[in-house]
Amino acid sequence: MRRLMIITFMIMLIPGLLWFLFSNEDEHMKSLLLHQPIDVNEVHIAKVFTSGKETDMKEEELQKIISWFNEYPADRVTEQPDFDYSAQSSGVMATLHVELNSKGKIKIFLVKNDAIYVARNDVKGGMMISYSFLDPSEELVDYFKRE
Repeated sequence: MRRLMIITFMIMLIPGLLWFLFSNEDEHMKSLLLHQPIDVNEVHIAKVFTSGKETDMKEEELQKIISWFNEYPADRVTEQPDFDYSAQSSGVMATLHVELNSKGKIKIFLVKNDAIYVARNDVKGGMMISYSFLDPSEELVDYFKRE
């Protein structure tokens, strides 16, 4: 009887332990899928929008921005499904709009508290996703403030 109780306990314990271990990893893997690097050779159009002004990006600036973006750790982002892209309601101060040769679009937003938000449809099967950086990206914030 005691042996049966131990076996039953182990059968119940193992799935619970596995669920606990892998449920945390799911969140980590989800963030890695959100923040994918941008291939600078895939960029078709890149424009910056600040204070109602539209500016085409120079190749040198674009390479710097993409490098800073790509260097940001993928495990330091969080999904923001309710992010509103309109400047009036979300406090967007500047936007970098990137169109890829593959028809994908990536928008990088600077909002008023120096937070960086990203909206893109080039990952997750073409569905538009939104996420934010958990830590400030000083280089991106400084760039947007100069524009």
